[in-house]
Formats: sequence, C-alpha cells, structure tokens
Amino acid sequence: MEEKVIEVDFGNWTGQKISSLARKKEWKIVQNSPEDMVFPDGESLKALQLRALSAVASLSRTRGSNPKLIVTHADVIKAILSGLLASGLKDFQKFAVDPASISIIDYDKKGSRILTLNNTHSKLIDLLDKK
Repeated sequence: MEEKVIEVDFGNWTGQKISSLARKKEWKIVQNSPEDMVFPDGESLKALQLRALSAVASLSRTRGSNPKLIVTHADVIKAILSGLLASGLKDFQKFAVDPASISIIDYDKKGSRILTLNNTHSKLIDLLDKK
C-alpha cells in the first residue's frame, strides 16, 4: 500500500454529513478556491496534491512497461489530475470522479497524458488493450 495516496486528512470534518459541512464558511473555500483550503485539524489540499503527485511520479519511474494500478479516493484523483494539467488546484472541482471509475494516465519521456477520465462503463483490461 502506498501511504501517499490515502484519502485526505479531513481533520474535524471526518465523518460529518455533507449537508452539515456545506453550511460552514470553509465549504466555499473548498468549492471556489481549493488551493487555499486547510481542513480544521487536518491537512491542506495543497499537501494532499504534493504527496499524491510524488507517489504517481515515483511509480511512473519504476522499471517495466507494465501498467501500474493506483486505487484511491475521488479527491486524491482530482488532485492528481489537476496537478498533471499544471493548474495547481484551480481545476480541482471541475473533475467528476465517480466511485469505481477508471482514469488512465500515460507517462513517457516527454511527460504525462490523461487518456481516460472517470470511465464507469468499461472493463479495465479493455481500456488497457486500446492504449
């Protein structure tokens, strides 16, 4: 298990209902300027993005041409995708990442490309065969 791709440390927000959190002033920060969000007694979305991108970059450098699989939560995936687009966290809320969806990132010597985003209808093996 790669610790750097675990869920966001939501601190005091952990386990609370979205309907309750949506009434907090910090909710607007998460929605409108996620790069500024630090969860009370938790981590910032910037810290999440840095650790997740570090894990993906490290994995991309591992030997072998076989695909690597990362299984994680939506916010982690959104942070990775935003970072790969070099938008910081500006585009964080523009991504839809459904439960059990598949997103595929291709790495080569030139960098990364997002090949598949939020696919919920295909089998992973079928997507990899098309790569």
